[in-house]
Amino acid sequence: MKRRGHISPLIETMRNFELAYDGFSEDKRSRNSVHEFESGLSARLESLLQAYANETWHTSPYRNETIHERKTRVISKLPIADHVIQWAACLHVEPLLCDTFIRRSCSCVKGRGTHDFVDLLRKDMQDNKGTYYYVQLDAHHFFQQIRHDLKKRRVRTKIKDPKLLRFLDEFIDSYYQGLPLGVKISQILANFFLAGFDHEAIALFRIRDDRDKMAYWCDRYVTDSFVTCRTREQAEELSKGVAYMKAKFERYVSEGLRHYSRFADNIVIQHEDKTFLHIVTEMAIMVLARDYYIDVNKDWNVRPVHNGGIDVCGYVSYHDHRRLRKRNKVALCRQVAKYRKKGLSPEEIRLKCASRIGFATHADCRNLLRKLDINMEKRLGTVIRTVK
Repeated sequence: MKRRGHISPLIETMRNFELAYDGFSEDKRSRNSVHEFESGLSARLESLLQAYANETWHTSPYRNETIHERKTRVISKLPIADHVIQWAACLHVEPLLCDTFIRRSCSCVKGRGTHDFVDLLRKDMQDNKGTYYYVQLDAHHFFQQIRHDLKKRRVRTKIKDPKLLRFLDEFIDSYYQGLPLGVKISQILANFFLAGFDHEAIALFRIRDDRDKMAYWCDRYVTDSFVTCRTREQAEELSKGVAYMKAKFERYVSEGLRHYSRFADNIVIQHEDKTFLHIVTEMAIMVLARDYYIDVNKDWNVRPVHNGGIDVCGYVSYHDHRRLRKRNKVALCRQVAKYRKKGLSPEEIRLKCASRIGFATHADCRNLLRKLDINMEKRLGTVIRTVK
């Protein structure tokens, strides 16, 4: 893996810090703290630039805030100056690290958010046979589990600029355990932490390169296939003999994982063979625990996609349609009912609930919106097409 140096000279420019402030303050201009920071902005940015250049910057103490939204999370907050200097580094670090991400690794990447991830799932699921079964793995307290020594070692596989490495090391060590939630640079570093695992998983952890590993997992596949045989179709497959089953396993390994996706710490793997998917899951959990010290929540299960769908990123995806997650649907219905009780008109309700409605339109929810009397013909694109 090629490492990149001479990055700090690109960071240490006034233009770079101006762009960093613009990036951070986008959609935050109405905040009082931002207005206060903008008074004497040039002097503040020059001070931050010199602090980076002279390596005198130290991350401010974190102010933690606990949020209870289905899950309890601790969000860490920093002063604006910390965000700006981190953004200045991110403008050059982010493109470098994101180059290592696979296409199906979303979150914390520009243009690859929630909707991009579920669209990739829908594209994958056009292969009905190859995506018949799925497993969903979720890391337990992912950000808190990231070890500082492993994170620093991982960053050094892409960056060799000494000054930038010392800046990143200081940030990583500034938090007592793992990486803080709520800071842009920690999101990028967290996603990069599992980038190597993505490549390993797709290549089936390179068991083909080790004869003993290949023989062990092949025997496991054949044995488990006999033990878990439940249907006539499975019995007919097993009746073709052990040599056939071994050849089948070798074919799966040579193909790799064609339907592997990851959204932050949420991993979705799809495959046509349930037994093979169980073995892949066992490998993945073992590698995450051994090499990354990441524990996976124990509620994972290999199941058919048609039995409940893939519930991720607020949607439930099936082979032929996509639904809105139940709690999101309930929240929309309750919000609409609340405004109806207040006597608002359907158009006023549509404007008040625009965020939830917009989220729902990415699923197959026309019938739901019709029942709620939400007229989507008022959307700008539809109006423009009608006028033309």
